[in-house]
Amino acid sequence: MASFAMRAAIALIRFGGKPMRDPQKYLAVRQNRTRSEPPPMPKKLAARCTVDERKVEGQRVLTLTPHEGRSRWTLIYLHGGAYTNEMRPAHWTWIAALMEATGARIILPLYARAPEHDHRPAHAMMAALYDQLLQNIDPATIVIGGDSSGAGLALGAMMTARDAGRPMPAQMLLFAPWLDITCANPLGAAIEARDPMLGLEAARTCGQWWAGDADPTLPHLSPAFGTALGLPPIHIYQGSLDMVAPDAVAFAETGRAAGANVTLHLYEGAPHVFVAAVFTREAKEVLAHIKGLLA
Repeated sequence: MASFAMRAAIALIRFGGKPMRDPQKYLAVRQNRTRSEPPPMPKKLAARCTVDERKVEGQRVLTLTPHEGRSRWTLIYLHGGAYTNEMRPAHWTWIAALMEATGARIILPLYARAPEHDHRPAHAMMAALYDQLLQNIDPATIVIGGDSSGAGLALGAMMTARDAGRPMPAQMLLFAPWLDITCANPLGAAIEARDPMLGLEAARTCGQWWAGDADPTLPHLSPAFGTALGLPPIHIYQGSLDMVAPDAVAFAETGRAAGANVTLHLYEGAPHVFVAAVFTREAKEVLAHIKGLLA
């Protein structure tokens, strides 16, 4: 079981406590904000790679290519944040750790977020970006991953690509994926009081903003309502002290029962996106597993 020290460290480092504890304040900040930017890339990471920037469907896309130890892999990574937040400093730490473990070129779409935008621009960008990559590299060398809402976006985008007959990537790596933006699972509600980070009221409103006027249970918005059949092997890294965990568990169980290749790595007592604390034993174990997958 994950230690209390680990849970506290992640909560403090990644979010500074439970950001959704006061949902009205949380939502008001996002509704009334001015233009926001992601935190600057750490100098240490910038020194380790070449950074290129372009726009796809009007949205920024960064490509980080390591100077040394470059492998054959290209990893598209989508950051989390309830579809409303920019990347956080801990995302850079986690991305640097993934680059170190895999040698992958990492592509970071800085997708349009709610409430200023609904899901449509981000999904249009992901479709265009994936098609561009398929024109230039073998899909067998592509991995797609993300954390929290970013993992939900990654999975939804690949469901759309599958349904359109696009070739599939080699692997999917999902860290605490948010799979139902309606947060309808009563098992998640039962965990909420013990979840050190997330809250249902704010999450549901963020999900409504993201869906816009679309049905929020459409699989590309809430992959919990879709199927994993026809998708590449999926690895889900999930903590149990996380209100979105029950949907991840159910998705993995349903996928396996249907014949899909879905593996759930469940860490008892670990909170939402526990891998963000890269110094912990649990995060190091996940990185070692991913390194083996992409050897």
